Amino acid sequence: MNNSIQIVTPYILKKKSIKKVENNSSTKDHIILDSLVNDLKSFLDDFVPKTISLEISNNTKEVFNYYLKTRVEEVLLFLTEEDNNYNFRFKVCPSYLNSNQRLSLIDKYLKNNTKILSLKDFYLKSLKKYII
Repeated sequence: MNNSIQIVTPYILKKKSIKKVENNSSTKDHIILDSLVNDLKSFLDDFVPKTISLEISNNTKEVFNYYLKTRVEEVLLFLTEEDNNYNFRFKVCPSYLNSNQRLSLIDKYLKNNTKILSLKDFYLKSLKKYII
């Protein structure tokens, strides 16, 4: 047997001794994060071209990571199509604002051809698949 360390999750085999390793939450979070991003991309593929959905979903990785590490806040995705061009914008609606303040915050982004997706709702619904 060589002197290298072999990793077999969730155990580390080291020479002749075996010790239990705690679940690595960062690895688990990374897997969940990638799964959420892929789920969002699949969802968006029905509404926009795949290149756009890939760009949007890659940009949501930071939002979903914040949700996993800190807390869930309302983040809205505004997706606007104009002459076959797509624009998207993320807008945070902090929980300390009341409803009227939130509406006034997002009002300027609303147009006839704008789709709105709550990343918070998407995250909470999708997360249920990965939490055991």
